[in-house]
Amino acid sequence: MEQQEKPTVAGVATESDKVNALKYAGAIQMAVGVGKYAPPDQDYYPDKEAYYKVYNDPSFALVRDVDFLANFNIQYTIQVKENVATMDGKEIVILPEEYLSYYGYIAMEANPTDPQNPICVVAFRGTQTLFEAYEDKRFAEESFIEYDDVGKCKIPQGFHEMLKKAQIVPLKNSGNTGRASLFEFARNPGVLFGGNAPKYITAIGYSLGATMATYFAALATLKGRDNVRLFTFASPRVGNVNFITWAAQLIKENNIVRSYNRADEVPTLPDWPSIKGNRCLHVPGKEFQVDSTNDYKHVRPGSECAHQLSVYMYLMDSSKNPNVVGAGGHKDCMPVTEK
Repeated sequence: MEQQEKPTVAGVATESDKVNALKYAGAIQMAVGVGKYAPPDQDYYPDKEAYYKVYNDPSFALVRDVDFLANFNIQYTIQVKENVATMDGKEIVILPEEYLSYYGYIAMEANPTDPQNPICVVAFRGTQTLFEAYEDKRFAEESFIEYDDVGKCKIPQGFHEMLKKAQIVPLKNSGNTGRASLFEFARNPGVLFGGNAPKYITAIGYSLGATMATYFAALATLKGRDNVRLFTFASPRVGNVNFITWAAQLIKENNIVRSYNRADEVPTLPDWPSIKGNRCLHVPGKEFQVDSTNDYKHVRPGSECAHQLSVYMYLMDSSKNPNVVGAGGHKDCMPVTEK
């Protein structure tokens, strides 16, 4: 049966959702920072000191979660097997050499409403390598066979490839021993915790990492698991109507908060132009919309700056400290008078 495009039905994020979104954006900034410090094109196994380094980096001071070190106990590292890539003019060339890139972390967050059951936070950074930029642009639809063995659920090919190559290893020097693919962990969260699955799971991600967080949350709820929340920032569109409808039903729309900037082009992609209508859509949930076009006094115009997580955080925070725009190494997104 030919699928028809279904408009995204969404609510509006509550004030509590917005507070949590800003906190989790700061938690993602820790992964962004660790990724920036990672040696290029090499296997990377960060230890806890890598997070202290980002936390104490003055350039991240305005965007990191100030309570991160106190409230987040990092347990595991998320890695993706990537290919070394180089530029040939304007083209990205993929080389045969492979390495394990750092892509995020799994941490146990203190849970004040249920202190005996901390929240398992699964965090994904955004695009940082040429290989990831290459996968970003592979928009062709592909069956999400790990989610739907009938093949009706379709997702972009490049996002699927990143997901298939993701694995989880212990944080260096943590004493943990569990290892699993991201698929295995999503289906059976207890695999990393001695068979004791966390009661609460929150998946968070920015840009390409937002797609990974979405697919993870969808897989984690396949067997009826409750208490899985999803916070995404600057997410591209993630799949066809079959996928987004099913994922919204299982994750539950009230557990999904999608933050996006109206000036950011990335949330409008990918488009599947070979098919009538745009069938690549967002999973319905509560939306936290911001708009940098209303503040060119503090945010340089253009989609590149509109996509930066620091710009999102500036727009999301009611205090509106303009120096947040340039935090994390993005001073080029501040107008000349603000630098």
